[in-house]
Amino acid sequence: MSKMPDFSKIVENVKSMISSPQIPESAKNDPIGYKLSELSKTLNELVETHKKLGDEIAKLSMMLNSIYQEVLPLLKKEQQTKVEIKEI
Repeated sequence: MSKMPDFSKIVENVKSMISSPQIPESAKNDPIGYKLSELSKTLNELVETHKKLGDEIAKLSMMLNSIYQEVLPLLKKEQQTKVEIKEI
């Protein structure tokens, strides 16, 4: 029979992963305010990251459209050539 896993150790590991962050000594008198402040900072960082990603996606879209505009005449020319060959 196989050895049973140590569930207490697993529970402790999970607890350590989800425990709240350490509050600095200077914020001990207002832990909720400190956590709200940290949440606000993190949210602002996320908003900035989202904006940057949006800008990058817009650049990619413009580049893709530019390439398409350059390739489109070539595709039309190729299709026209195929039509002319079929007519012969």
